[in-house]
Formats: sequence, structure tokens, C-alpha cells
Amino acid sequence: NDIKAGTIEAKDNLRWLSFLREPCEKLAEASPPEIPSILPTVLNYVRMIWSCSMHYKTENRISGLLKKISNEIIRRCQATIELRDIFEGKVDTSMVQLRQAIDCGREWKLAYQKTCRLLEKHQPDRPWTFPEGSIFAQIDAFVQ
Repeated sequence: NDIKAGTIEAKDNLRWLSFLREPCEKLAEASPPEIPSILPTVLNYVRMIWSCSMHYKTENRISGLLKKISNEIIRRCQATIELRDIFEGKVDTSMVQLRQAIDCGREWKLAYQKTCRLLEKHQPDRPWTFPEGSIFAQIDAFVQ
């Protein structure tokens, strides 16, 4: 019985998480200036999972998913920052890269907050009340 229930839960989770495959693949290849345009789609699918899935719609699972998205955004931003350029004094190029990374992190947080407001307005019975501190702790540290 436990195995059967676990199998049903795993299939349901896979079904819903598969919606994130394409936008997350785009995110994994995007540069910081490209990332903000991908975020509404990603957040819309996370919202759909939160609203519709049978098993993945718990606060812990969704906030964990949002933390993973934050971490991927940081990885994408880090990939564009050339420490060698910074150390070699290429200030202009480095400043552009750093500014783009900071803007990207801020845009992620703003997109999340916009989604929270929309959910509060249109789904007041099921808003996102996840602790922002845990979702954005790494992003906040990164942009500072």
C-alpha cells in the first residue's frame, strides 16, 4: 500500500514538475539580461503546481523549488562574471557584468513579489506566504 501510494505521488509530482522543464532549460542557458523575461513563465508554472498538484503543493516543497530557482539564477550570473577581468583592472567590462547580475537578482525578487500580490488578489484562499528570507537569502547576499 505504501509503495503504491508513493508511486502515485511520484507520478503526480513528475507530471506537474515536467511543466518546468522547458523554461528551466532556457534559464540554465540564459545570460543575466535574458533571465527576467523567463521568470514570469517559471513563476506561472510554479503557481500552477501550487494550485493544482495533488502532492507537490506543500509550502516546504514550493519554497524549496523557489530556492533552487534562486540558486540557478546565481549560478547563471556567476558564470558571466570574469574574475580575471576584475583583477586585471578591466573596470568597464566588469562593472557591466556586475550590474547585470545585480539587476537580474533584483528582478527575480520583484517577479516573485508580483506573483505573490496576484495570488493574494485572485486566490485569497491560497496565497503565497513563504518566508522570503529563506528563498532570497543567497540572492540578497549575492547582490550586495
